[in-house]
Amino acid sequence: MSVFLILAIDRGSMTAAEADEIVNPAVKNKARGVVGVDICGNPTKGNISIYKESFAKAKANGLGITLHFAETAASASVSELSTLLSFQPDRLGHVIHVPDEIKKEIARRQLGLELCISCNVHSKLIDGGFMDHHFGYWRHDDCPIALCTDDVGFFCSPVSNEYLLAAQHFGLSRTDLLDMCNKSADTIFANAEEERFIIDQTQIDEHIEELSRQLLSCESVFAWVQAWNSYFGRFFANNFAKPAICFGRDHIDMANSTLSRIERTLFNKASDSASPSDEISGVTDHLRTVIADRFDIQDLPDGFFYYPIELGGMGLLNPFIRLLAIRESIKQTPRKLLHKASLKDEKEYEAAKERFKKRGADVSSQFWSKWNGESMPFIHVSGRVHPLSGNIQSLSCGCV
Repeated sequence: MSVFLILAIDRGSMTAAEADEIVNPAVKNKARGVVGVDICGNPTKGNISIYKESFAKAKANGLGITLHFAETAASASVSELSTLLSFQPDRLGHVIHVPDEIKKEIARRQLGLELCISCNVHSKLIDGGFMDHHFGYWRHDDCPIALCTDDVGFFCSPVSNEYLLAAQHFGLSRTDLLDMCNKSADTIFANAEEERFIIDQTQIDEHIEELSRQLLSCESVFAWVQAWNSYFGRFFANNFAKPAICFGRDHIDMANSTLSRIERTLFNKASDSASPSDEISGVTDHLRTVIADRFDIQDLPDGFFYYPIELGGMGLLNPFIRLLAIRESIKQTPRKLLHKASLKDEKEYEAAKERFKKRGADVSSQFWSKWNGESMPFIHVSGRVHPLSGNIQSLSCGCV
């Protein structure tokens, strides 16, 4: 998994020269994973206009710009927010106390929004509770929205819980959530290749060397199997990430091909044979050769190595089994699943509409009290079902 960095300028304490000391290394280290620059710190302090040149330099060098924006009423003057927008940001964080004219400009630019429901409610940055959060306003605009957690340790709300809160308090369906995640993926500070889960093959090479050293130090066959199981059977398989619908089938194929490469590299490296026909193809071939050399036992079947120790086998782990077993049940991409969910939602809508026409509103509904018993028109399908568009490369819950 790739991890990227966004370097931050502290508005409350940094001078313009000190801001350059943040931007310059950010530009210099783009190839090493720095993807953007942020402005943060005490929103009631500092003159943000002094950072304009620093952000212009970051933008000119291809870095993403994300800003803490209108976090408090004290930092939400039209003048300050206009200055921040002049930095040409790609994303805005919080966007709480935003004047109407600035809202229109944000919507016109379709800027990415990073909203933190738990943080804003629990820290009293907004008036009211979850249902009063400004997510309820922004979700109806065209701006991509990523729900984030601002300090999961303090507010005890991981990203998944932020999406649950949005679903519970704003009546979002699974289709709504997936559509929102898909839309927010376009605001990630990464290219299309980096938006996918990629196994870092450079790190794999380092781990192959480490595993090779551990295996060479084993004096018995059982010790060798134990080391193999710990590293190849568990460590590699777990750190390649569990297969998931959002990763698609490509992720499983990548994990399988990487595990195969590890085997080939380890055992062909260990083989003293110069003949390609004598190359050891995998772990069972290697163990079969070792046992034949040490104990003169020939032609052991593959099943013997994988059979449990308590039943007379070697207890060898095979991570390929789990990956191959689930591969066919994982679609190439989640797009078809999302399309089916959208069609199902539309079908349920039509059924509910027919019931509404025949029997009127359900007086037992939790929404009846909000209508005060008035006759209300049935909501149009466009307000309930959101069409899916574009190629889905990843589902993003909180953006880099």
